[in-house]
Amino acid sequence: MNTVSYTEPKVIVNAGDSGRVKPWLHPLFMNVDALGTQPLDEMYTVIRLVMVTGATSCAIAAPSGTGKTFAIAKFRGALQRDYGDIPVVLYNALNLHANTIRGFFKNFLYGLGYDSAIGETGDLRQRVTNYLSDAARQSGTSTVILMVDEAQELRELDMQFLKDIFNALHNERVRLVSLLFGEAPKFYNVAASWPECIDARFAQHKCSLRGLNKQEDIVRVLREIDSAPFSIGSDDTWTSTLFPAAYAAGFRLENEAPSFVNALAKATRGKSLALPTANVFAAIKACVHAHWERDAADMVIGDDAWRQAVAWGRIAKAVASLSRGEPRIWQISA
Repeated sequence: MNTVSYTEPKVIVNAGDSGRVKPWLHPLFMNVDALGTQPLDEMYTVIRLVMVTGATSCAIAAPSGTGKTFAIAKFRGALQRDYGDIPVVLYNALNLHANTIRGFFKNFLYGLGYDSAIGETGDLRQRVTNYLSDAARQSGTSTVILMVDEAQELRELDMQFLKDIFNALHNERVRLVSLLFGEAPKFYNVAASWPECIDARFAQHKCSLRGLNKQEDIVRVLREIDSAPFSIGSDDTWTSTLFPAAYAAGFRLENEAPSFVNALAKATRGKSLALPTANVFAAIKACVHAHWERDAADMVIGDDAWRQAVAWGRIAKAVASLSRGEPRIWQISA
């Protein structure tokens, strides 16, 4: 049997006569956003509750490493799929600070894709309101979803400006649903400083995006890789195109879960409450790449290979960083 180690994998320059896709061009290495995880499913259930119960907002804290940017892209696509008539607007607050009301609305318009934001403060505010109102009314739903990334950078003044927009839309009978995504632990502190009028509008519900913390979570990720279609309408999967010979003989990454989980437990000394999603995927990619050119019907991924892949993914260091963001983890409130 071929039991191989991760140590110094060769770089594949030519896939050979098999016509296999080179690892760095494979969807696992380029399009991991297509995969789902249990934490993402749980969070999207909360978002759907916000949508169907008439709630105005949800503040979502994501400790570093849990995949906030990936989650936002995933949720945006899911909202457009499930609520296709409702427009979804994405706004990134990271580098769009302003010290004046006029400056805020200019930056907001730029964030919405406007090339020009000329005009007085009242005009700019009205243009933002009109943009959101028109989008909601043209959809026939009188609803618009505002997703804010890097919400930990929003100051109280920024929130007051958003409150003005919320109130203006409310007066026009347009429902603004706000989903604020911020990095923990900073977002916990920022949200705690908001006055009640802001909290009620933009943090009506609070929850935290967790990392992968159960063997079932790891099994789910590996199963997704095994079953993800390589291309639309194709019977080939990600795993079958990575390891065609091994796959035909019954190899599945899902069956590697016990070895992978054992390596993760050893790296974190079994004390981790959550594993950072990004680093888990990095370890999987490292292990897959190390074994790509060893594809064979009797291929086996040894425990030592998973241990080295986990080390490459810097799991232990990432877990230590992630745990610092969890002391006041938000649980969904009724």
